[in-house]
Amino acid sequence: MSDKITTVLWFDRDGRDTAEFYVSLLPDSRIDRMMTSPADNPSMQEGGVLVIDFTLAGRKYSALNGGPMFKPNERVSS
Repeated sequence: MSDKITTVLWFDRDGRDTAEFYVSLLPDSRIDRMMTSPADNPSMQEGGVLVIDFTLAGRKYSALNGGPMFKPNERVSS
């Protein structure tokens, strides 16, 4: 299945832990790729995990460790 839209979930700094937790629970799930920050930024230092691409039950997601600028809420955007 080729997804045309990927849901991106914003985290302060725990996107990797969250992705690894859910991947461990569901079949047909995996971490596909982790990208690190090329430079220091307001969210993290250079080399910190910035984006985690993962698959949950066959569906693609990304987790972005974007910092505390936006608080968790019930909204989803694509």
